[in-house]
Amino acid sequence: MPVSIDKNPVNAPDQAQRNGKVLHREGVAAYERQEYDLAVALLQDAARTPEASQWTWLWLSRALLKNGAFAEATAAVEQALARSPGWSKAILHQVDIALSEGRRGRCLALLEGFILDNARDPKLLREALKRLVLLPAYPEALATANLLLVSEPEDAEALQTRAVALWKIGEYDGAVEGIAEAAGALPKDWVPSARARYEFARKGAVAASRAVDAAREPFDDADLLAELAEALWSEGHVIRSLSVYDRLLAL
Repeated sequence: MPVSIDKNPVNAPDQAQRNGKVLHREGVAAYERQEYDLAVALLQDAARTPEASQWTWLWLSRALLKNGAFAEATAAVEQALARSPGWSKAILHQVDIALSEGRRGRCLALLEGFILDNARDPKLLREALKRLVLLPAYPEALATANLLLVSEPEDAEALQTRAVALWKIGEYDGAVEGIAEAAGALPKDWVPSARARYEFARKGAVAASRAVDAAREPFDDADLLAELAEALWSEGHVIRSLSVYDRLLAL
């Protein structure tokens, strides 16, 4: 799809007198100032010049995406890839466009190929992992985290994602084992919450309430507290139920 280029850019006088590198630099500066209309205008003019590179088209696509111009952003990033086939930054930006459009299948297809092509690159695997969590796609995130841990066995992000993904897909035993490894990287309130949920799922409401009582950090999982208080009440553990309700009301 051809990219539509505005012939009358806003707030960009005398652009014909400047070369593509200057236009590119000023367009990126405008983008970083969050002046996206101006960034698009400048980068479109830069893209017309002989100095235009894959970076020019990528930045133009980024600015177009910020303006919600999905089709134009897609066309621009395709121009970047035409100049640099397989460029990881451009492929990840394609994923970001698909994420913004809500095209889950497109995201997964792009990420699958990207992960296969970059299976030995921890930095790029982390980028893929972030996007899988955003989807969310927990089975795929789990597989990618495990792949990353082959080369980076102490990677905090991979350990955290693996624990969360295991929990989300119902593998509670593995998740709890992973919590100990990832505890330093997890949000402070996640570890006690995960432990209590594990106890609730495996041993019942009383065991979960004990895990809540034993939590060293403030326990602010309101959904779990409400569910737990109701379960304790229905099982006849009135005092424990009221204690959990008190915690809930204090949030």
